[in-house]
Amino acid sequence: MTNIKETLYLFHDQDDNFFVGHFLKMGLVETTDPNLFPRVRIDAGKKEVYFESSANRPKEIGGFGLVQLWKRISRENYSLKKEPFAKAIGAKQLSGDDIVFDMSCGTGKDTLFLLKMNLQVVAFERNPVVHLLLSYYFYELSKIEDFPQKNIELIFGTLDASSTTSRPTVIYFDPMYGKSANAKSAPRKQMVGFRDFLGEDDDYVTFLEKALNMASRRVVLKKPLRGSLDLEDKIHHSIKGKSTRYDVYQIFS
Repeated sequence: MTNIKETLYLFHDQDDNFFVGHFLKMGLVETTDPNLFPRVRIDAGKKEVYFESSANRPKEIGGFGLVQLWKRISRENYSLKKEPFAKAIGAKQLSGDDIVFDMSCGTGKDTLFLLKMNLQVVAFERNPVVHLLLSYYFYELSKIEDFPQKNIELIFGTLDASSTTSRPTVIYFDPMYGKSANAKSAPRKQMVGFRDFLGEDDDYVTFLEKALNMASRRVVLKKPLRGSLDLEDKIHHSIKGKSTRYDVYQIFS
């Protein structure tokens, strides 16, 4: 994922927010000018962080809403078992002892779904701003009584640069694809803005190959429904949703 080349501003509503200092150390420029973009805006009251790219559409990229998402999926009547995502990672065959690597955590939403399945999750994020943003959300989530904080490890970096010694049963990979890959899939405006704001994972096939050498059971690659096939000869099967396809690379060893 490419680095943000232009000045990134920080606009926030509380001086004592713990993460404000970390954003400033990272090089963001603090501002109270509502007309400066692009920027990160921390809304401590709503427990939300927004990427805002322009004054015309200040919430175009919006927040990730992980606190509210966890509360929604934690309801007793919420089930993931029949979802294409759960089928792709083989949720029915996994137990609480199985480790799943989320290779590109991004918005963190799929990470929450993995945690909802009572799995041990190691989530990687190599963009420093997004990693700090995710740290903020997981910090807020840790205050919720039923959130399984002990089951999540958030790592800054990539799969090969990590010092983790755990061997995953499953590796899940949702890269940030380029515009051509998403052209026919009509991605949500939020994800278009997020991609344009942070860049693309143009080296994802290299990391896919590394994942195939690390997982003990399977690797799952999330793609746009009409996206091209990668390492086609190694795909065992695919599971399709309404706008998304999950290519499953089964490990036989």
